[in-house]
Amino acid sequence: MNPEFLANIKLYFEEGETWLQTLPTLLEHFAAEWNLELGEPFENLSFNYVTRAKRNGQDVVLKLGVPRDELRSEIAALRLYGGVGSVRLLEADADQGALLIERLFPGQMLSILPEDQTVRVMCEVMQKIWHPVPENSSFPSVADWHEGLAEFPRSGTGIPAEVLDLAESFYQEMQETAEAPVVLHGDLHHFNVLSAGEGWLAIDPKGITGERTYEIGAFLRNPWPALYETYTPEELREVQRKRVEQFAQHLGLSRERILKWGYYIFVLSAVWGYSETSDNWKKELLGASILKDLL
Repeated sequence: MNPEFLANIKLYFEEGETWLQTLPTLLEHFAAEWNLELGEPFENLSFNYVTRAKRNGQDVVLKLGVPRDELRSEIAALRLYGGVGSVRLLEADADQGALLIERLFPGQMLSILPEDQTVRVMCEVMQKIWHPVPENSSFPSVADWHEGLAEFPRSGTGIPAEVLDLAESFYQEMQETAEAPVVLHGDLHHFNVLSAGEGWLAIDPKGITGERTYEIGAFLRNPWPALYETYTPEELREVQRKRVEQFAQHLGLSRERILKWGYYIFVLSAVWGYSETSDNWKKELLGASILKDLL
């Protein structure tokens, strides 16, 4: 089994070790419950066990994870989408962290397209999956996610206090002037949009509520890490300028709001990924500084 997957489960989930021990039993249970012939797991496992399967001759995907609110929100989002603009949810058991979804073919990631084609495709997907927030919704909000930045220390880390403070300032400004919230995907980037027939569909939604402009930040951060390996900072500035202009034009959104939310999301991602043993968070700060220069 993928060593990164095993390490992630043990590191990030208190009950991870126990869950890994029960994984074979869970696979047997859902194979019987949902009439599945299980195949090989996908190679790039990270925080969930995702495997190929067949049901009545149809190719499907079984996804199992440590039961948690994030998976409950994913299930709720996929139900809301109803297969329009996203992969179809076929079965779900939120209490046991299990989802059965259709398998997409050819299933290639959006990152295979040339840069100048990706924004148009992403805008089409966004417009299909954005929905008004249902009554009595249990989706987390942008404000819930903000706690990570709000609680992050302003000293004693490698992230300058002025960067954190500017992100906080942009967050407060954007929230105070936000349009009506919708249900956002929450992690809509090149690796979470796959080719399906002649079109493209979203997978793996986080399911959060917030204004539409917030959604664009995840795209601006990606494809990771190729974005930083392909372009110099000067070239990346021009790439991001074109992206922001395209999003603003296609979606009728404010260029300034895209840039301010984008800056905030880069910094929030740096906070989430901050580590003294890895410097990936430094790329997030570079990305943030590029967007700041475009304001």
